[in-house]
Amino acid sequence: MFQLTDTVKLSEEGAWVHIEDRGQPAYLPGKDGKPDKDKPVRIKVYGPDSPTLKELLRKRAAKLLKEDGQKNIQKMSSKQIEAHIESREEVRPSEWADRTIAWENVPSPDGGLMDFSRDAAERLYTQFPAILEQLIQDAGAREDFLALT
Repeated sequence: MFQLTDTVKLSEEGAWVHIEDRGQPAYLPGKDGKPDKDKPVRIKVYGPDSPTLKELLRKRAAKLLKEDGQKNIQKMSSKQIEAHIESREEVRPSEWADRTIAWENVPSPDGGLMDFSRDAAERLYTQFPAILEQLIQDAGAREDFLALT
């Protein structure tokens, strides 16, 4: 029997993206120095139909439009808001930091593990654009996001 998928619920719950390193799924090393399959490096992001995400994007767009000299976003669709944000490449790490819910096993440059925070996510995506591009590719569009859930 056909059932409709509740994309709003799935988007709000988020989905995990297994981060790749040089085209291979990334894992923390185990005691033997080999990838530990129980420790995937992964990032959980909101899906495109998340009400929380839509509100965050609306606030970000309002700020950007104000900076651009345009103040009224009330008549803009969600797609128009998202397109305006994406047209400003410099805000992409910040936008995806807003989309990020959590992460696991993300190594820090000092050899430990990075604690998750929105600011840490923005720094990560700025410093490692390949991670940002993977998130965009794997979870940016509805059909890609749903494939992760």
